[in-house]
Amino acid sequence: EQEENDIEALLKGLELRKNNEELILIADNYSDVRDMELLVDLNVPIRIVLAGVRKDLGVHEDYLELAYKTGGSIHTLGQDIFNLMDLLDGESIIIGKYEYRVMRGKFIQVSKL
Repeated sequence: EQEENDIEALLKGLELRKNNEELILIADNYSDVRDMELLVDLNVPIRIVLAGVRKDLGVHEDYLELAYKTGGSIHTLGQDIFNLMDLLDGESIIIGKYEYRVMRGKFIQVSKL
């Protein structure tokens, strides 16, 4: 597993964007986001395109949290998820063959369907 400085890259993109352009992150689903502590500095919705998502392994929780906390979305080959920010603490969402629950602003994979 490799770690990526995704949020540093997004913050740089935020500096360079014009008008109200959206930020899109293309990320490897199997990489951890090394700089999650910088997430508090992002104040725009992030559209995350995840490469390598397989139904038998699910979606990396770091990317769910990133989209959830910024009001963004997750996009895979099989699914577009726009409603993460609507989930309340303790609520769940099904993505592929997995159920994820929001617990104190973080996502926990709770079951495989």
